Formats: sequence, structure tokens, C-alpha cells
Amino acid sequence: MTRSYVDCMVIENKEISANIFDMRLKCPSIASAAQIGQFITLYPPSEKNLMPRPFSVCDANKKTGALRIIYEVKGAGTKLFSKLAPRETIKASGPMGNGYKINQKDNIAIIGGGLGIPPLLWLTKSIVEQNVNSSLDVFLGYKDKAFLAEEFIKIKSGYNDVSVYVASESGAAPFRGNVVERAKSLGKKYDAIYSCGPKPALKAVVEYAKSMGAPSYISLEEKMACGFGACYGCAVRIKSDNQESLYKRVCKDGPVFEGERAIFDD
Repeated sequence: MTRSYVDCMVIENKEISANIFDMRLKCPSIASAAQIGQFITLYPPSEKNLMPRPFSVCDANKKTGALRIIYEVKGAGTKLFSKLAPRETIKASGPMGNGYKINQKDNIAIIGGGLGIPPLLWLTKSIVEQNVNSSLDVFLGYKDKAFLAEEFIKIKSGYNDVSVYVASESGAAPFRGNVVERAKSLGKKYDAIYSCGPKPALKAVVEYAKSMGAPSYISLEEKMACGFGACYGCAVRIKSDNQESLYKRVCKDGPVFEGERAIFDD
């Protein structure tokens, strides 16, 4: 099995918070095919860093061919990405994996934490555009300062029943604590929960949804080598229909799974 890639042109690449960058790419073939919750892989522009890095799609414009990702500079590869200037090109593969399927539910909650927040922006916009629910609460959790929160808040200007709540573990937001605690503090019952974030938060989201008898849809994150299902390096345990434990690939079978099927290894 071989991986195919395309050359994408950088439209914009700017730091929006400490070590958090917002990159927009001109990539019509990927943007036109992308679905909410899918990801792409980018190849660092250096022969010393050959392995591609996976990034969730924050937004995609099928008309203009623009693709948006939000990433954090953590190592040599992402450091190289942060140096890319407009009009430079970068190799990308995708879209990959499966995305969120939006169901008609009355009361929906979206819960995101840290770098799990970006793909939920596109999800929120889509739910509002499709008008599939009667109310939508968005909960955003950060370790310290918020990013993208203002963009979520702007969405509700055209939709009366969207509420955005921000939590910060450092106390930078009015609510000090984790994002699931913020959701619970409202004492509200939801008919469905969509989530993306670190594994401890996702585990808490699944338990929270179960307590209300509501389905949850979570996006899992694992380290990836190939990114298209050949190496099984990103395998996680998932419950089958008869509750047996099976290994599924986050890159190919995910990253979005039904929360109640996820097995969280302590």
C-alpha cells in the first residue's frame, strides 16, 4: 500500500496563542472531499523529518479550496511548519478517517479540550447551518488561555439557542476547572454529546453521557506512523456489537467512535 499526496499552497500561517498556530492552505482536492472530524497529514519540509504529522481539519471551504488546521509547536517537525510563509508549498495527504455523523437530536452538547477544540468549530457551524436541534451548548476547556473561543461565540449571532461556555484549569477563564465539570455545573440533560480532546477528558465525557442515557461521539487521538491503516501503530481497543474487545485503527476506523464502545485503559 502506498500513500499519495498533493502539494498545497500556504495562504496564512500565524501564531494565535503561545506555540499555537493557525494555518490555512489552498488545497482544493482535499478541501472538496473533507468531512467534519477527518484529518490530514502534512510532510515536514525537510529530508531529516520524513514522517508525516496528522492534524484535524478545523474547517474546509469546498468552494474556494481552502483548508484550515490549528496546531501546536511541539517538536522539530511542527517547528518547521511554523516557519512556512504564504505562497510556500507543503505536501499533504487526505482527507483520512471517518468523521462525525450529525443526528437530529433536541438538545446537543459539544465538549472540547485543548487541541481537540479546532475540529469542533466546523462541527458547530454545521449543526447550526443544518438546524437539526432545538438547543446547542458548547463547552471549551483549556489549561490556560483560550484560543478560537471568540469564533465559537460569533456563531450564535445567527442562532438564538447556541451557548458557549469556557473553562480554564489555570483560572484564566471565569470558570476554574476542567471542561466536563463546567458542563455538569449547568445541571442540564442532553440527548447527544460530541467531543474531542485528551483521553482523560473523553473518558469523563463518555461517563457523563452514560449517566444521562445519551449517546456520545468521540474523536480519539493516538500516535500515528503511516496514517492510512497499514502499520496498526494507532490501534485502540473498541467494543464490538456483542461487547467483545477488538482492536481498531484510529487512522482508518476512526478517529470518531461511539463513546460507549471505547475502552479506556488506565
